[in-house]
This record gives sequence, structure tokens and C-alpha cells, in this order.
Amino acid sequence: MEDTIQNQQPPRFVVRYGTMRLLGDFEGRRGTVLRRGDEVVVRSERGVEWGTVLCPATERTGEYLGGTRSNSGRILRVVTSEDRKSRADTAEREKQFFSQAAAMISERMVRMQLIDVEQIFGGERLILYYLSEGRVDFRELVKGMAREFNTR
Repeated sequence: MEDTIQNQQPPRFVVRYGTMRLLGDFEGRRGTVLRRGDEVVVRSERGVEWGTVLCPATERTGEYLGGTRSNSGRILRVVTSEDRKSRADTAEREKQFFSQAAAMISERMVRMQLIDVEQIFGGERLILYYLSEGRVDFRELVKGMAREFNTR
């Protein structure tokens, strides 16, 4: 019996996460029961993020997600009331970051249009979504933003 329990694989779930509504196959803890629509905190390759459970991960969902059952990360926990407050605070900071980033882009005359700003839930990373007609050298802009926002 003990051997059977040790050999059981942890449950896996398809989770939608991030501003771009990315999809990933995330590992839960053994005994985890999650349903469609449950909000969770996950650790993805980008960092700690807010996500929504879509369904259990299966071979078929693995094919849909790119033909592999590769692990996108782990489900850390179901969202708590503290997480909800932190998410609201993050949304406010994102508005401020957007304004500051747009001003920095304008000051440096970088030929790009800022579309959105996403701060990873854990606060360790800031992602800028932009449009540009061609390649943009924004190395100096990124350095300035990293200093200004104290993030990468």
C-alpha cells in the first residue's frame, strides 16, 4: 500500500495565467482537489503568478498545449484574502508603472507604443507589452526602468 501511494503522481491542472492569458500544465500537491474556475497562485517560469484552473491536465490537453506534458510550474496554493489584497495593490502599481514607463519612453524618444504593463504577482519582474514598426534598441530604457522600478 505504501509503495502505491509513493508512486502516485501529483495531480496536474491546466491553468490560465498572466495578462496574455497564457496556458500551462501545473503540478498540484498530492490530494489537491481543484475545480474549473478556482483561483490559484502558481510558480511559472516567469515567477509567482495569479492563475485560474481550467481543467485537469490529461494527455489530450498536453497535445493541445504543444504536444508535451512538460511542467509549466507548480500550484503553490489556492488564492487567499491576503493574495486578493496583494493583487489589488499590484494592479494599482501597474497603473503607476505604465505612466512612468510611458514618460521614460517619450523622454528617450524610443519608437515604440506602450500597450500594457504587467508586474508578476511576486513583484520580482515587470513585463512591458509594446508595439513597434521595426526593431527597437531599448537597452538603455530597460536599464533606466530597472533602476527606477527596482525590478528586472
